[in-house]
Amino acid sequence: MGVVIAIAAFLIQFITLGICLSFGIYVIELQNEFDSGLSIISSIGSIHLGFQLGSGPFASFLMRKMSYRKVCLLGAIMSSVGLSVLPFTPNIQYLIVFFGVVTGIGFCLLYLPSHTMSGLWFDKNRGLVTGIVTSGSSLGGVVFPHLIEFLIEMFGWRGSFYILAAVNLQTVLLSGLMRVSPIQRSWKKLRSKNIDNANDLTDSTKTIYTIAERDGDMNYQNGTSEYNSSDHSVTKKNTKQ
Repeated sequence: MGVVIAIAAFLIQFITLGICLSFGIYVIELQNEFDSGLSIISSIGSIHLGFQLGSGPFASFLMRKMSYRKVCLLGAIMSSVGLSVLPFTPNIQYLIVFFGVVTGIGFCLLYLPSHTMSGLWFDKNRGLVTGIVTSGSSLGGVVFPHLIEFLIEMFGWRGSFYILAAVNLQTVLLSGLMRVSPIQRSWKKLRSKNIDNANDLTDSTKTIYTIAERDGDMNYQNGTSEYNSSDHSVTKKNTKQ
């Protein structure tokens, strides 16, 4: 199963980083379309990369609150939605919001959990597996510029975003493969055991209980005991706050 996780993480990085690093192909097309300066158009890719890498703390927070698979699925949906609305771009600000921000955050939610999960499934060869998975980003950076250039020639820059959105939608399937690793299960059991022990210790100092018997009642409070010979009852009360 670890090999499947590693392949899925490799493909996620291949797609996300491939699209991210290939935005420069669109600069000339967007300049001709919107008659804007190169600086503002080039900044779209920088904003995208900034949100993809800068949203790491947010992704880490979500990974502590929910499973890695759910975080990946959220990222896959966000990035796919962000890419699918780009063919309707009316201006540069629209691109900044949906490609720079929405897609950038979505790619971060895809990248970080999958990258972390791929290492957790291996003990001896963890470094090797992590390196292989990371190489998917560089391979995507080599393949996607040629693919996007071909798509622009065939379908125009707007039509190419439809196809990129469809390709990115495959990350939903890849995210579904992100299963909990054995080491995560052991962490969860250890955490639950520690919580149970803490609860038992807390309850032992706050419990008030009464044991009723046929011949008498035993009430435990303050560590004292009373014996009544007439009705054969023993009373002992114990409370610790």
